[in-house]
Amino acid sequence: MKVDLGKRIKFFRKRIGMSQLELEAAIDSSAGAISRIENNQVNPTKETILNISKILELNNTEIDYLIGQTALPASQEEIEKAVKEANRVLGVGHRFAYLIDERWRYYIFSKGFNNLLQMSSDDITYMQRKTTVQSLVESDSPIPKRLDKDHYYELVYSYLHNYYTNMSHMDDDPFYIDSVKSILKNPRAKEIWKKIKSKEFTPEENRLVYFNVFGNEFSLHYSYHSLATTTRFFIVEWYTENKLTDLLSKYT
Repeated sequence: MKVDLGKRIKFFRKRIGMSQLELEAAIDSSAGAISRIENNQVNPTKETILNISKILELNNTEIDYLIGQTALPASQEEIEKAVKEANRVLGVGHRFAYLIDERWRYYIFSKGFNNLLQMSSDDITYMQRKTTVQSLVESDSPIPKRLDKDHYYELVYSYLHNYYTNMSHMDDDPFYIDSVKSILKNPRAKEIWKKIKSKEFTPEENRLVYFNVFGNEFSLHYSYHSLATTTRFFIVEWYTENKLTDLLSKYT
């Protein structure tokens, strides 16, 4: 996969509503310079890219997607190292957790996660390399059937808004594109996505999720933290209420 730097700069420029001429003037560049950059006819210097990024008000995550570590998806070598490290973390105690990357793709799951949600080997295979968004909205995903129905669309609203806020700068990334395709195939999720993009709906981030486990509803909170050796991969860990302690001990 090759980075289309020009396409990404064009996306950010249009996002802010700036013309090529306006951007050229802002960075004190010659006429036609931005057109040549966006059409990949020239390779801009790092200094030029950083100047453009400043004018287009890009944050550090977005700049990283232009010229940094996340410009391309993690390599197989990076994935293998992350999985090896995560296996040591996820194998400790009764942990309800899994490993994802900066594109929100699943990799491995703790034994506690699999057992508590009664995940079969087919379920796990389905989930691996899918994004968390795909697992939430796809009709054949094992996740929705394990969530409380009364709170499902409340979760979809909050989660898709979080995804759009944090990931929409990856507009040309194949995994982001696949996730959006999955959203648009789900009629209700498609409606929610449209409202989020048009700023019609702005929910607060909600890290409380209602599962339906063994016929009982439980609320779980989640947090995430990067691995010690890389910031490209994260452990997402779920924390239960005290009343679930016995249940976790029994099934994990």
